[in-house]
Amino acid sequence: MDLDRSALVNDLIAPLDPSVAIDDDFLAVNAQNSYPPTTPGSAYDTVDTSAATTLLESAGMSKDLSGTWTVRGAPVVLNFRWASEDPWSRLVAPAIEAELVQAGFQVNSDPVTAPELGSAQLSNDNWDIALVPVAVSPYPGKMAQVYSTSPVAAGEGESRDVSHFESPEVDTLFEQAGSELDAAKAAALYQQIDTLLWQDMPSVPLFAEPTLVASSADVSRVQPDPWVTGPLWDAQSWARVGAAAHG
Repeated sequence: MDLDRSALVNDLIAPLDPSVAIDDDFLAVNAQNSYPPTTPGSAYDTVDTSAATTLLESAGMSKDLSGTWTVRGAPVVLNFRWASEDPWSRLVAPAIEAELVQAGFQVNSDPVTAPELGSAQLSNDNWDIALVPVAVSPYPGKMAQVYSTSPVAAGEGESRDVSHFESPEVDTLFEQAGSELDAAKAAALYQQIDTLLWQDMPSVPLFAEPTLVASSADVSRVQPDPWVTGPLWDAQSWARVGAAAHG
């Protein structure tokens, strides 16, 4: 609630790519067809310092005379890890640090390499928050690898559950959605998963990292895709542009 995601997108990302918007879904980015029309994540699009203060105080924190959050008289220091090799993380991480400091926290910012952001490396006690690039799939079920440690729910492939989030209810819904042949019913199950993830909030989605796409003016409908498949994923929709024939 202290994180101004709107400012991160509008001030840092939109000037580079105006099509980028805040992502309010854990399983899809807003450029995808599977992105739901409504999501509980929209409640966190703007800062709510009053609600944040209430929650922090209920957790036993208090602010000293300088406005710094403390616990039992000691300042609250957040160890912040982010991917040094990712250009968008390098752009956004300092802004996130500044917002946390403005909210009253002391921040120990530490850029690390991508392998160090793996779940095994982040399983110890040397971090509190992390800015982690996540490869989004066109198939929502693949995101089980990010939000589940269950091999049944996540399927084949290495787990990317950096937060070590575990929820039997979420695992069951991923399993049900993965075996559901009706697309509408599967989408409803994924929306249930998203709602549960916003309730437990193992992470906070930010935005889809922009991808530069250059194309000839003779080709239409070339669009960047918000996942690792790249722009060729929609190549079947491309069309050549030519002068109209005269009769």
